[in-house]
Amino acid sequence: MTTETGAVEQLPEVATTELDDKDVAAYLNENPDFFLSHQDLLADLTLPHESGTAVSLLERQVSLLRERNNSTRAQLGSLLANANKNDQLFAITRRLILALLRAQSKDQLAEDVRRTFTDQENIDACALVLAADEKEWADGEHRRSADISRVFANVFRLNHTHCGKPESGQLEFLFGTAADTIRSSAICPIRMDGKPLGILAIGSNRNEYFNLDLDTLFLDFIGNVIAAVLEGQLSR
Repeated sequence: MTTETGAVEQLPEVATTELDDKDVAAYLNENPDFFLSHQDLLADLTLPHESGTAVSLLERQVSLLRERNNSTRAQLGSLLANANKNDQLFAITRRLILALLRAQSKDQLAEDVRRTFTDQENIDACALVLAADEKEWADGEHRRSADISRVFANVFRLNHTHCGKPESGQLEFLFGTAADTIRSSAICPIRMDGKPLGILAIGSNRNEYFNLDLDTLFLDFIGNVIAAVLEGQLSR
């Protein structure tokens, strides 16, 4: 602050003091309703009850209540995480099914599937290989996808999506030169009435992103939708 004479007036220093136990006790004594407006603090307070070497019933009850509270919080967090994941899966499913219903050719269907999945985080490759199609790799080699019944015999026999690290020959068949970067994948058989129609494969550069414990219900459903579209509007 500047005075009329132009001199700079020094502001008084504010003394800082640290609270000790007596200060806290005095404040609580003067404000007995403090915890009524700060009840969230009660769950974290520790109030041991002196009972010798034995644990008192009161202390044990408080401990159990705190454990149950922590467990409830964890369960709530898990439910919220699952709800968010389900919302994301629903959005992907809705987008993909609408795109599949609008597809006018097998090439367009394959491109819609590839674009939908590769737009998702941690998914680095996607291939939809259909029976009786022909693929040409960058080196000019042709490989008929009619071989899928042989190359993916185990996947078709299981009749559901297989997750994990597939054989190198399967990765090369699906992703060509990009196979070297794929560390885990999900391979979904597409079939109708027992007839193999194709393979839907999704790959990630992350180890264990697609693992044996992954729930495959979503991908199995997408495989069924693709099969229905192939056997329906695109077969006419």
